Amino acid sequence: MENAKQISSSINNKDFKIYLEKLDNGHFINVFDTVKFRASKPVQVYQGFSEKAISNFANQAFPILEVGDNHILIEVFPYEEPFKIEWKEEKISEESWKAVIEQMKKENEELRQEIELEKKKRPFMGQTSPSDWEVYREDGIFVKVDISSLKLTKTPIIQTSLLGKLHHWQTTGATSIYEASNTSFMVFLRFACGEELTPEFAQEMGWYLQYVIYPQE
Repeated sequence: MENAKQISSSINNKDFKIYLEKLDNGHFINVFDTVKFRASKPVQVYQGFSEKAISNFANQAFPILEVGDNHILIEVFPYEEPFKIEWKEEKISEESWKAVIEQMKKENEELRQEIELEKKKRPFMGQTSPSDWEVYREDGIFVKVDISSLKLTKTPIIQTSLLGKLHHWQTTGATSIYEASNTSFMVFLRFACGEELTPEFAQEMGWYLQYVIYPQE
């Protein structure tokens, strides 16, 4: 049913797969016979019970009291009387069963891809280490930031800022991005007054780059 939503983990009990569906008019138990490839008629449960009681469904081990040609009897907490689950008239063919499984796999893969794409659209924040600075020239240093782990396919929008303990307010270049791509970018830094700047000094001052990546997938 299109409006059915499984709200608990499937429970395997010998040759039967038992699960709970939430439909517009209540909660129903369904059973699949995984050997004979047949499905039961839905049996309504949990009328008037809280969502907490329903959530306990996944933690139950359903004792099967009786297995007949056209039904099984199972115990369902908190009911005192067992539930009789009858089979539908038509039997599910093995081919149909496999088709259902394949469709589920396809839908799960599509959902996984949607989730991965959504993740790629989210901003990502990172930072370098004070030890990452390298020599550019006598009055300048640079850092190359690797963002290949984000697996982007397009060059993102990048925002950067310089943090540290002392003197970083006297620098220029921290917000200028060079050689940006989907896998890396570079930032060059120097003192605005033109004084000598070395990686050792930057590390001593605890300077590091903080950056935010905005994917353009």
